[in-house]
Amino acid sequence: ELSSSLLDTLRGIFYSSVDTSTSKRKVRNRKDVVKSAEFVDFTRRSRLLMCVDPFQLDPTKLTLFFVNIFNLMILHAYVLCNFPTSIWDWRYIEQSASYSIGGRLFTLKDVLHGILRRYKPSPWHNQPPFSEQEAKMQISEK
Repeated sequence: ELSSSLLDTLRGIFYSSVDTSTSKRKVRNRKDVVKSAEFVDFTRRSRLLMCVDPFQLDPTKLTLFFVNIFNLMILHAYVLCNFPTSIWDWRYIEQSASYSIGGRLFTLKDVLHGILRRYKPSPWHNQPPFSEQEAKMQISEK
């Protein structure tokens, strides 16, 4: 429920801040957006993800949770960094956007390729998203 609630909040912030007057997508006045009371509250509430233990979720709820986290990470990155304009921008976002969930750091790359795509490497990396020794690997096996 936390991931869904956070996603709803950020979706509202995001869509109210995207400039739709031109064909170029961009977040207008990012500095104002991140200083807004809504975004500050979102940031405070997103820290609660540190208390969520994804290992306790059944497989269906786990998938739904990480789909929400994936969408949340993308919207959050777009608000903070704007829309990627190249593959290099996307690769940067994929590797740097992250949340601490249940005391473990999950990057956008971990969530997309390690969990949602069931431990498949990304198109531009031959290596799996995380090592078999990492506890995150257990989630991709559920």
